[in-house]
Amino acid sequence: DTLDAGPPEGTGPRHLAYHPSLPILYFSNEQHLGVSVYDRAKSGQLSIRQVCDLSGVEPPQGGISSSDIVATPDGRFLFTGIRSKQDDFNFISRYEVLENGEIKHLGLTPADKIPWGLALSPDSRFLLATGFEAATLMAYRIGNDGSLERAGTLSWDKQISDLVTR
Repeated sequence: DTLDAGPPEGTGPRHLAYHPSLPILYFSNEQHLGVSVYDRAKSGQLSIRQVCDLSGVEPPQGGISSSDIVATPDGRFLFTGIRSKQDDFNFISRYEVLENGEIKHLGLTPADKIPWGLALSPDSRFLLATGFEAATLMAYRIGNDGSLERAGTLSWDKQISDLVTR
């Protein structure tokens, strides 16, 4: 018996992150920029709770998609990559996680070309992101308000997409 989460038409859930203490999953939406929030029943069945769009910005049409998503271990913030191969629209999208698990879009932080893989530093003070086409590893200091401040950039090979930290 297959469980169908029934994602809203045109959202295209891609990558996922678990809330650290609530039975909630977050998906970066590849087709509809933003994040989908799902409740997870004990059976594992997912049901849509919220679709949170980007706020305060109108992205270019076509060629834009979301990439990886990470949740901070304290459950306060979510980050997703937004990438564009055609336009210069490459950002880390920042979200506040509310007490009930729903989210609020906080804004966009500029990123190098094609931010793809995201990971937190072992102490969760920094967000790391790969610049797939820029051939960079970006490090952002995470503020108490969910803001991101570029702390450094490392040059490396192009087309590195995934990150794992320990």
